[in-house]
Amino acid sequence: EEYARQLKNAQHEVQYLLRKVQSKQEMVAISLDAYRNKMIRMSLTVSIASLGFATSTTVAGMYGMNLINGLENSPSAFANVVMTTSAAGAVIMAGCMAYISGSNMRRQTLRKVEEIETIDRALTNNMSALDYTIKQILENKKAMDKNEFRKSITDCQRSASITEKEV
Repeated sequence: EEYARQLKNAQHEVQYLLRKVQSKQEMVAISLDAYRNKMIRMSLTVSIASLGFATSTTVAGMYGMNLINGLENSPSAFANVVMTTSAAGAVIMAGCMAYISGSNMRRQTLRKVEEIETIDRALTNNMSALDYTIKQILENKKAMDKNEFRKSITDCQRSASITEKEV
């Protein structure tokens, strides 16, 4: 009996240590994923900066081809071309960075999370009323509009705590 108890304790200890090792492995994998994502983001940022500089250098290369373009004698042409191409490069860089920074993506994600929370609330709080209403629709074989649906749910619930988003 004592040996069985010791064996069982040893098995529990081994299982505990295995879970601990698996947990550490998962943490290391998550850490490596985060580091990899940082490296990818840095590489993407450098690529975008290169694209912005490439815009300016392409125009400078075209003007440097010793072709006659009518701007050779203008005292302000060089400054205008440099400022215009630098501004174009900066706009391209800013546009790309704004796109990848994901302000629009964040808004979409937050909107999706809000929808999921609304659906969860509606299903959790109003499940019996929703079940009754759907059975009513199937029995009558008639579609309900939004107001009839709201009335059916609130009548079944005997409360008006349903929000517009939940409907």
